[in-house]
Amino acid sequence: MLKDILEPDWKLLRSFHDVMLELCSKRNNDVIRGILSDQSMSEYDRYLAVYRKVESQDKIVAECFNDWCRSRALIIILALRHFKLMSDDQFALLSEETRAFVNSFETFNKAKFQ
Repeated sequence: MLKDILEPDWKLLRSFHDVMLELCSKRNNDVIRGILSDQSMSEYDRYLAVYRKVESQDKIVAECFNDWCRSRALIIILALRHFKLMSDDQFALLSEETRAFVNSFETFNKAKFQ
């Protein structure tokens, strides 16, 4: 069983960081723009909706992007995959060993929670 991510995978993951953070931020900002443009809501209701959205999305940002270190890399990859922030093309560039570990964990979670 893989305990630590391989050095080439860690370097690759770090190279994806900014692209994935931009994707996450864009998604969040698009939702917030939609809330702010919803004229059926009062100003206060829009404020509350934006606050709640930022609060909930901040947990995703923290899970995926805070404390980037090699010892947490596999957890980070799992989170990025779960929240669809790592593309299949990016994932395919990782080593077979890392992909196999992530795939086995994802398969286990799908079976466990269905």
